[in-house]
Amino acid sequence: MILTHTLGLKKKTLFFSFEIFAACMLSLISVRDNGGFTLTNQYIRFPTPVIQIRESRNSIPMDNQLWQYLRQGLNYLEASGKNYPPNFVHPGGVAYGPLGLSRIAVLDVIQKDVSLSKLSPENVFNDARLYEDFAKSYADLLLRRYLKVDYSAMPKNKVFNILQKAWFLGPGLYKQGREVIPSREKRAQEYISKTIPTSHAST
Repeated sequence: MILTHTLGLKKKTLFFSFEIFAACMLSLISVRDNGGFTLTNQYIRFPTPVIQIRESRNSIPMDNQLWQYLRQGLNYLEASGKNYPPNFVHPGGVAYGPLGLSRIAVLDVIQKDVSLSKLSPENVFNDARLYEDFAKSYADLLLRRYLKVDYSAMPKNKVFNILQKAWFLGPGLYKQGREVIPSREKRAQEYISKTIPTSHAST
């Protein structure tokens, strides 16, 4: 009698464990197929593209203080300090958003990071967080990869002056010694002169 009862409990325990295992597997299949999971009848989608770009940014040595200084300067030059949405198209149809980010720049970042291959410029220009992440990534790409600039050892104003020119001209023309238009250079120097006291940058 005791043995029969014990075997019955073991069967029930095994059956219950199998039910839990089956439920877990179904949940995993749901996540893999749909990119999300069901909770109290509400479907939740994981923000996979955002997670991917944020993980790829971990390798960027540019600290947030430097990026905010560079970003503010680019915004001053590209949008006169206005906080345009990322899908705002500048005159000429090449630059977008508050930093004048171009489709070519976005594609450049995507091509250099295989984990971003499922993203498109449209995704970036319709998502403020992606836009900011790609702008920072492109700034790092210009400085470190194309121009071989060790910006961690340079004053902020000098980093900005290099970046704003390469941002406007592209790395190829910048390396050829081309200059930006005088009005842009004048505004860049205005920004630098206004921010030198707070940026701890030397000339």
